[in-house]
Amino acid sequence: MEIKVPRAELKDKLKILSDVASSPLVACQLKLSSSEIMAVDTGRNMGLASKLSQAPTEEAEDILLPAKLLSSLVAQGSGEHVSFTLGEGNEIALSDETSRYSLRAISVVTPFPAEDDFSHLFATMKAEELRQALQNVLYAASRKDARPILTGVSFKRAADGKVLELCATDAYRLAVSKVPAVFSEEEGEEVVQQIIVPTEAVQILLKVLEEAAEDEEVLIKLNVASGQAYCATPQWRLATRLLQGTYPPYEKLFPSEESMQYRAELNVAELSAALKRMKPLVPPINDHICLSFGEAISLLVENKDLGKTEEELKSSKVTSEAQTDFSVSLRYPHLLNVIQEAQADELTLCLQGEGKPVVLLDGESKALIMPA
Repeated sequence: MEIKVPRAELKDKLKILSDVASSPLVACQLKLSSSEIMAVDTGRNMGLASKLSQAPTEEAEDILLPAKLLSSLVAQGSGEHVSFTLGEGNEIALSDETSRYSLRAISVVTPFPAEDDFSHLFATMKAEELRQALQNVLYAASRKDARPILTGVSFKRAADGKVLELCATDAYRLAVSKVPAVFSEEEGEEVVQQIIVPTEAVQILLKVLEEAAEDEEVLIKLNVASGQAYCATPQWRLATRLLQGTYPPYEKLFPSEESMQYRAELNVAELSAALKRMKPLVPPINDHICLSFGEAISLLVENKDLGKTEEELKSSKVTSEAQTDFSVSLRYPHLLNVIQEAQADELTLCLQGEGKPVVLLDGESKALIMPA
């Protein structure tokens, strides 16, 4: 039996779906009887599924092929459709307008978790608002396994019960963003206040959210007993393990408003352009940039092997009444990450003084950077 699937749609789905696979043998499952495509990686304890636009083919058997291989073949193919023909044994013929492949099917596949397995409703929110908030914090998550809990993003119910707080930190910088959300209020149900989602799952979730329409919502449900989360948009479903442990009390790490007596308004476009020009001289080790505050705000990068560069930020200014005449040194990539994800035209910089942490405010997001 030959089954045709629109190539453009399949290509787009596989581009995201194949990122779930941590090895070449993780299967992509085409369930044409229900018009779904999915992949489950048991090594990562993560799965992703999506709907296909074509009508279900009830008599069609499931097609199981390596996700990364299938994604590559479909991406480089041509024509409007990709055809699948089940042969004898475990052979599957894949063809398009110009190419034909005889592939070995994967015989065993892990089923995608059922939505009914996730009985605890955690929160619902606008997909676009969640995407933007995650983008504003993800860069700060740790890439090192020394403290596994920091390799995830914290999803925490705020005290007012109306806002979801997202936080990521690697102990040298910290980013927080907020999203309006509706939380579960079922009587007799234990309220889960906070979950920690692994960075690799957040990266997949971001790609899923980019596919969602601006007014679509995302639903987050939990299987508390197994420590798993289920995130769903109208087109995609993501299931992932959660990190277990105590996340740092990040609210206490930000200096109090009263103690941050020095403030400045930084023009994002100006600062971004300056950082780009200065990058060639940033040392690979000790990649520091010095911000000086006086009558004007200036940047300095020194490289003992290549020289130095200094720029004055003419469209940025000190706004606090307290007299300023000091400097603070930050890691160049830490400052650059905040500027790259900024949503406002101007950021408010707050600090206590020389050698103290820097706080950058951007609407509903804020970042803390430790001095270098």
